[in-house]
Parts: sequence; C-alpha cells; structure tokens
Amino acid sequence: MACAVQFGASLFELDKLDIIQPMGQMVGGYVTPIDHGYMFGKDGFTAADDAFAVQSPAKGYVVNISMTRRGDFMDHALTIEFTCTHYVYYSNMTSFSQKLMDADGGKIEDGN
Repeated sequence: MACAVQFGASLFELDKLDIIQPMGQMVGGYVTPIDHGYMFGKDGFTAADDAFAVQSPAKGYVVNISMTRRGDFMDHALTIEFTCTHYVYYSNMTSFSQKLMDADGGKIEDGN
C-alpha cells in the first residue's frame, strides 16, 4: 500500500526563490538524465552564507545529517524521512540551524 505525502511548504520562502531546475536534465558530464533537482534563491551565487532558511516540505524526521569538506566549502547535508518510502535529501547548504545542532547533541562530525 502506497503512502501519500502532501507537501505543504517550499524548500525556502517563495519570495526568495529564483530558479528551479527539475530532475531529468541531460547536461554537463552526466551520461543519463540527472536524478536530482536544484533550487536557487535570488542572488543565490552571490548571496551571503545563510541567506536562505531551508525548511521541510512536510512533517517528517531528520534521519541523517552530515558535513563534508569539498575544497574550501563545507557541504552541510541532511535527509528527512516522511514515510518508509518517501524521503527528501538536501545538500550544498552552508550551515545547520542551532536548533538542529542542539537536537543532535553535538554529534555532527566533519566528513572530511
């Protein structure tokens, strides 16, 4: 039996949203359609770190959090589970909220 998940929120505030690049593009070095999409905020590439507050699109549970160094960039990523078959994965974030850091009890480790 399939479990439906109704999204009630955008990745971040709609008035700050500029570009949505959907899944399935055939660009760059990808040899098959890409299996992920992108959302960019206004001035996304020149905006200050933490310019956009990321939010969950539905009620769920954070089941994985990580930080991985990519050159000079520390990539913050997390996975939110809505049901046993519905997840969302966010990456390329610049930081986690203090609330999330506190809930984790300081266990987030640099994946370097």
